[in-house]
Amino acid sequence: ENPELVIITDRGKGLIAAIQSDLPSAHHRWCALRLLNNIPSPTISEDNVGLYWKIVKSSTRAEFDELMNRLKTKHPNGY
Repeated sequence: ENPELVIITDRGKGLIAAIQSDLPSAHHRWCALRLLNNIPSPTISEDNVGLYWKIVKSSTRAEFDELMNRLKTKHPNGY
């Protein structure tokens, strides 16, 4: 088993179960583009999409937290 293994999926239930069963030590993450496509249309704007990708690409916990706080301030009901 490789402790550095990361698997990115589209949240398919069969894949989630298989990864948990067959690769329990793998880090499982969801595809950021698929998640973005699940956000309701009224919430999407060019500014929001830009903020979303900044959050996805944040490389430190402090940067992630700051960007998430910005999102929470802009859209308290969508946070």
